Amino acid sequence: DIGGNTAPLNKALSEVNKTSRNLQNELKQVDKLLKLDPKNVELLSQKQGYLKEAIDLTTQKLAEEKKILEALPKNETGELTEQQKALNREIEATQGKLESYRDELKKTNGEIIEAKFSFENLGKVFTGINQGLELFQKGLSLVSSAYDKLIGDTVELADDLMTQSSITGLSTDELQEYAYMA
Repeated sequence: DIGGNTAPLNKALSEVNKTSRNLQNELKQVDKLLKLDPKNVELLSQKQGYLKEAIDLTTQKLAEEKKILEALPKNETGELTEQQKALNREIEATQGKLESYRDELKKTNGEIIEAKFSFENLGKVFTGINQGLELFQKGLSLVSSAYDKLIGDTVELADDLMTQSSITGLSTDELQEYAYMA
């Protein structure tokens, strides 16, 4: 760093760039999967994590680039050298990429909230359906019990009618007419 020796800074920047490329590949894979299932909370959470890492790495890269720019030897005329101009362009590109990652993270955070909200609403719908089915089942059970009781009472009444018919010698029709008149 002293006297314009930027080799250690360049090495650090190279490591940041390598890690950043690997991270970019991971982000691309997650983005491909999200195109198939855009509301997948797990994939959105992974994307969120990768974006946070990308922001950290890009911030680190920007700091390294600025250190390198400061360490470069100055021109005698005070004008920027071609190397400094190129590095300034790289710094601008890195700042743009950093803002892009931040914007993407904000968007992803919103998508996660929306996906979780939709998932929670779906859970509420299923809970409501389940409660409705339970009530229907209870009602059906009550109707079934009443029907069984009605059938039981009808069979008992028919048995009683048959017993009275055999005791009195009257037909069941005659007994029913008599019961109706009384």
